[in-house]
Amino acid sequence: MDRRAFLSLGQRVQTAAAPATSTFSSTTLAPYAGEWTTAQAAHLLRRTIFGPTPTQIKRAVSEGLGVTIGQLFADQPLPAPPVYFDYENAPNVPLGETWISSLAPNPLPPGLFGARRRSLLSWQLGLMMQGGASIREKMVQFWLNHIALEDNNGQRGYQYLNTLRTNALGNFRTLVEQITVDPSMLLYLNGHQNSRQAPNENYARELLELFTIGRGEAVGPGDYTNYTEDDVEQMARALTGWRAVFLDTGVPAGIFVPNRHDTEDKQLSHRFDNVVISDAGADEYKVVIGHILQKSETARYLARQLHIWFVGANIDPVIETNIIEPLAQIILDDDYEVQRALETLLSSDYFFDTSHRGCMVSHPLDFMFRIVTTMGVVPLEDVGPFTFYRYWNQLRRITESLDMSILGIPS
Repeated sequence: MDRRAFLSLGQRVQTAAAPATSTFSSTTLAPYAGEWTTAQAAHLLRRTIFGPTPTQIKRAVSEGLGVTIGQLFADQPLPAPPVYFDYENAPNVPLGETWISSLAPNPLPPGLFGARRRSLLSWQLGLMMQGGASIREKMVQFWLNHIALEDNNGQRGYQYLNTLRTNALGNFRTLVEQITVDPSMLLYLNGHQNSRQAPNENYARELLELFTIGRGEAVGPGDYTNYTEDDVEQMARALTGWRAVFLDTGVPAGIFVPNRHDTEDKQLSHRFDNVVISDAGADEYKVVIGHILQKSETARYLARQLHIWFVGANIDPVIETNIIEPLAQIILDDDYEVQRALETLLSSDYFFDTSHRGCMVSHPLDFMFRIVTTMGVVPLEDVGPFTFYRYWNQLRRITESLDMSILGIPS
């Protein structure tokens, strides 16, 4: 299943005929009050961390659902950045130190960019493997699938991952705002080329169709349930003016160039209440996102994607009414903070319905970590200070052989 098909799953339920009853025995978000055994603990941890170990499952059984949920959502410090572990030709960054804010030297030593990418992806796999009893890395992977891009540059890739990790359990509005002007996204979906002289609609279309509200059904020429083709065009104009650069400090950034920005009014359609977006300069992209998030369908779309990721893709009209709608309302009430909605879902009677166990085809990374982490596979010998980096690099090679590179488009 490709990314567009995955994300469109959340839209298809809108046209289904409503059955008298759901296929699930429980269709309520009421807190789970059933028995708490290995079966329930394992189900929760398999959905929320990569490869839970027998020890982690036993601890969850002993501590109970409430404590386990608390640990899954506990605040975590950001990890130390990736380092060179197999590359000694960088003139300014020795082995074992980070390269994330180091300008590429001139002349460029052979293999430097490849070494940075190996370091980044190995580091990311290590975080997934050693994430402990925290849902954060599973949410990073969710956002990697939901707001996906490709970028072979290690510094930009690190910044993108850091944005996802910083906002993994935070505010969806903040995440979308930061990703919109992220240098990797500006390059990947042509925001870098989007100017008043030549507006580019690529990012505006993906922002609407895949990242936020979803297209919905076609109801007329260029008109869908949730937006129109004119909205794509007008929002693209509002998003003009941004470029992807490397600052003098060596950090990649999105910068606003005023003379590239379209300062004329942008007229949105009846789908957005015929609102007019006036010139807001460098903050106009936030105005666009604000109008999209005002629509309750955006919260429902996000709720469906969380359901697909953590519970499954079977969303019948009863589930739409009893599960998706209440989750979307929590998201709206919390101004797009996602944590309370997710805690409610994962603590619910509905989540622990026995029909949800074993019903999902494993994501390739889940499948790999259920072998590696659950089975306690570790390096056989210590080969120096970078033993685990080399081990994670081997896992990186496995993921790429599965067509599941961390910073690649899901397929």
